[in-house]
Formats: sequence, C-alpha cells, structure tokens
Amino acid sequence: MDTVCALDLGTGSVRACLVSTDGLIVARRGVRIRARAAEGVAAGLEYEPGELRDAIAAAISAARTDAPAGMRIAAMTAAAMRPSCALLDAAGAALYLGPNRDARGVGEAVELLRRDRDLIHAVTGQLPPILSWSARLRWFAANQPEVLAAASVATSIEGWMLSLFGVEPAMDFSSASANGLFDIAAGGWSDQMLSLVSFPSDRLARVLAAGTVLGPAHGEFARELGLEGVPVCAGAGDTHAALAGSGAWREGETAIIAGTSMPVARVVANPGPRSARLWSSRHLRPGFGVVESNTGESGFVWEWLAETLGVEVFELDDLARAAQPTAVIAHLGTVPQDFADMPLLHSGGFVFGLPPGMFGAGRAGLARAGIEAAAWAAAEALSWVDAETVGIGPVRVCGGMTQSELWLETLAAALGRPILVVAEDSAAIGVAACAAEGSGLVADAGSVLDAAARRGREVHPDDALVAAMSAGLPRWQEIVANLGRGAMRISALLGS
Repeated sequence: MDTVCALDLGTGSVRACLVSTDGLIVARRGVRIRARAAEGVAAGLEYEPGELRDAIAAAISAARTDAPAGMRIAAMTAAAMRPSCALLDAAGAALYLGPNRDARGVGEAVELLRRDRDLIHAVTGQLPPILSWSARLRWFAANQPEVLAAASVATSIEGWMLSLFGVEPAMDFSSASANGLFDIAAGGWSDQMLSLVSFPSDRLARVLAAGTVLGPAHGEFARELGLEGVPVCAGAGDTHAALAGSGAWREGETAIIAGTSMPVARVVANPGPRSARLWSSRHLRPGFGVVESNTGESGFVWEWLAETLGVEVFELDDLARAAQPTAVIAHLGTVPQDFADMPLLHSGGFVFGLPPGMFGAGRAGLARAGIEAAAWAAAEALSWVDAETVGIGPVRVCGGMTQSELWLETLAAALGRPILVVAEDSAAIGVAACAAEGSGLVADAGSVLDAAARRGREVHPDDALVAAMSAGLPRWQEIVANLGRGAMRISALLGS
C-alpha cells in the first residue's frame, strides 16, 4: 500500500498522517507542542527548533508503528499554520520559527497601515498586517538586525519542516499568498511590498505549486527515520490545505474549517482582492483563489469553556444536551472578523433571563450557549462570503470541532440546510493529494479529493431546532453588536 506521509503543524500539536492514494488516513499520530513566549519580546512567540524537530520525528515514528503491514511511505509533504515564518541561515539552520500567533510586529503593522493601507489591500488582498511577514521583518530590522542579517532565506514553517529532509525550503502559492508580501493577482512576490520592508527578493523562498517534487529525502534526519530516497513534495498553508482536503477543489465550492479558529472559505476562479472585511489569497489548485471570512478563535474558546465548567471538551455535548436551545445567549468572541477595522480588545459574556434558575442558566445552559454561538458565527461568516461570490454544492465542514455532534446538528439548523461532514484531518488529505499527483502516484489530485469527500456524511437540519435557532439569531446579533460598541479597533490605534 502506497501512502503519503503528510505532516500537519497546528497550534497545539504536530501530527503525522499516512494518507492512501484514495484519500483515506490509514494511520495518524500527534505529539503535543506549543510555541513558547520569546524571551524579552512583548507578545512574541517562537518554536524551539530542536524541540519541534524531535516532535516531528516522534509523530512520524509513531504513525508508522500504527500503520498496516505492507504499507510504504511513497512521498512526504507538510501543512502548517498561516502565516508562519521561518528565517534560516546559509546552512539551513533555523534562526527563528514564528507561529501565526506571534504578534511582535503590532507597532510596525500600525505604521504600515498609517502609510500604505490601500496599497497593502490592493496587492495582498488582506488587512490588517499585524501577523504578516511585512510587520515581522520590520520588527526584526528595528530590534534584532543581527538575526535578519544572518538570514539567508525566509520561508514558511512547513517549508522548514520539509527542509529537514535535505530539500530546499520552498513554499507553495497558498502559503506565500497569506504572508503579506505576495501579489495575489500577479502570483508572485511583490516588489512594492518588499520595498516597504527593505527585504531583498533573492532571500525569499522559491514559490511552487503544492505537490511539486523538491527532491529525494536525504541527510541525517531522513536516515534517522528510514526515509532516504522518498520524494519530498512542496506543502501548503493549513487552511488552504483543509479547504482542498474537504473536497473544495472547484470554483464555488465551500468549506467551514472548524479548528482553533474557524475560517469559512470558498474557491474562486480569479485570485484578487475582494471586500476589505474578507481575506483573499491563492488556492492549492494552480490559478485559483480563495475568499475567506474568519470567525476568530473557536476551538480555543471551547477549551476555555470546558475548563471553566469543569469538564473535558468532549464532555460539553452531553452537558449541553440537558439544556433547552437558546435559553442562554453567548458572545465569546467567535464572530466574523471585519478585517477592514478588526477589533483588538472587546467584551463578551452570557445573557439569560432572571432569576437564572428559572430560565435554565446553569452549567448546561452555558455549555449549549457556547456551541450555539459558534454555529451562528459560522452562518454569519458564510453570509459574508455569499455577498461576494456564488457558491455551489454542499457546505463542507471539517476540523476538530466536528467531534461535537451537537454542534453539527446546531450548525445545520443555523444554516437551514444539510451540511457535509468530512474528515477531521482534511489539511493532511489536501496536501497529500497534491503530493500524490506531484510524485506520480496518481494522475490527478482531484480524484483523491473526490474519493475522500465521498466518505463524508450528511447532517440534516431538525425542524424544531431550525425554528429555535432562527428565533434566537436576532437576539444573538443584537448582543454581539451591543458588546462590540466598546471594542478597541485598529482604527483607534491609527488615530482615525
């Protein structure tokens, strides 16, 4: 059995998924790892390279142990969070591995917005540049110029992960188009954006289509894992990989990627900037684009809610089912983010009738409110995407939040239509399909993705729950709007 080993670095762990050529994950192992606070850097987060390297090795070894007899790893690839950044020296050693949550460049981002907001959106299709490479590179130039001077190449973290196997630290179009230095319409690095950060283009990683073979695995790491000679293929950004892995490969196809955050993304034929409240970028499929609304933290909110209520995350469902729908309305920050003027600090809470004992505002009601709020947020985000583009086919749903059956039922009710629930590890399937095509294991990545999507299951809306969610929606929208009036937004930092 030929498989692709697809690494997937998320906020809390790195996973190794062995994916068959018909899109089935035959083995999967994860190793918990989180970025650490960068010493002496306000809001800075970094990975320790040796720690991440060891976690990758452990995940691959464990997945191979679990795999069926006769299984062969025939290609390697990776996905990682957007917009991660890796600065490597001339020998390929990591000087800096920054996750998407590294906010060291906030001050630099504000300055970029003051001077060049319209240019940034017109070129990159994304605002604000708080987490982008443009802000981070300016921060390094001002605060750690020796690191920037020693950096021979800037790439994504999945580019660095694959370079451990002896290949060049390249990146794909989806990952490059999410870092704030890429012209998404032209499909290449932007001279205009690079001039704003004074970073030479010859020190940026080469940008290739996802799945392009970078070379055979070789060197110490490949020997250690017994993977010498295996083709190593360009990876992708995790959201875009998950969009493809959900089966959204053609124009108009849509997915809700419900993980740590919850993007609602759609494939478009012509990459280019759209409404400033949305993000635009490039898809894994060459020549296609992505339009995305993002509801911000989602899975993290559920972790907080479970901890606060004294249960495990997987126990929220059972707790919440004891409550009546919409008895409590929650705003916990999971709402579509208006990237044109994104809130930085804002308020949330639970709203319920008094006295609380009479209106079911106990632990069960609070649990259900968090689940319902995430469903309304996804539905609202989808409406923003619908306002810009035309969708076709079912709305696909993937990611860790699909483990909640109650949330899936509530989401279908909030949308008022069936949803197609696909594999939780869709990001691994997306990059694996591209690698399978690139390495010659299959003729077409789309066939792998279609086969994986056919394993999905439909969740149909319950009429009574549809009525309850429809009745509660205006109240939720009112609460979100009221609490949002006191938010500190980007415009406040700009003095406008």
